[in-house]
Amino acid sequence: MLFTLQQTKDAINNFDHGTRELFNITGTGIIFTSFPQGYLSITNGIFDQIAGTALLCLFVKAIIDKNTAIPYYLHPLLIGFAVFVIATGFSYNGMGSINPARDFGPRLFLWVAGYSWKAISFNDYKWFWIPIVGPLIGGIVGGYGYEIFIGRHQPEISPELDPNKGQRTVGPDSHEGKRKQSFFSSFGPY
Repeated sequence: MLFTLQQTKDAINNFDHGTRELFNITGTGIIFTSFPQGYLSITNGIFDQIAGTALLCLFVKAIIDKNTAIPYYLHPLLIGFAVFVIATGFSYNGMGSINPARDFGPRLFLWVAGYSWKAISFNDYKWFWIPIVGPLIGGIVGGYGYEIFIGRHQPEISPELDPNKGQRTVGPDSHEGKRKQSFFSSFGPY
């Protein structure tokens, strides 16, 4: 954040003439953090954050579940795609926070960078806690929701059909009791 502000300081000063505002015609604070639409109620804001984070956790658990047989090298791409889809789908109401680190940390940064206390006290303190509490609840709902509705009902994958066989990098091998082969050890001894 500090690097971004330093790199864009001249452009921001040119745009807002040194007056740090969150909104208005020359407001630049909205660049760094999320602010809800004016019509968004507290109830719908909480639901927005819970649903977005629950979907994220559900997708991540589905992608990394060994019984879905998704190769390990596709995990980062698929998780990134899931974050993209959720962030764009949930961005209109609450700007897709789905993580306290995407909202509260940047708010503190705005306050330190000179955008005044309004960055934290926005909407009479009715918003700043929602992207903190909502994702915590959503993570629990999504994680347990996957286990209850999908994970428990999936059959175990056959070892010969496992696309990740021999590619696991950490943890003991459940059927041999040996450490699993890592990517670097496949090149031989050092």
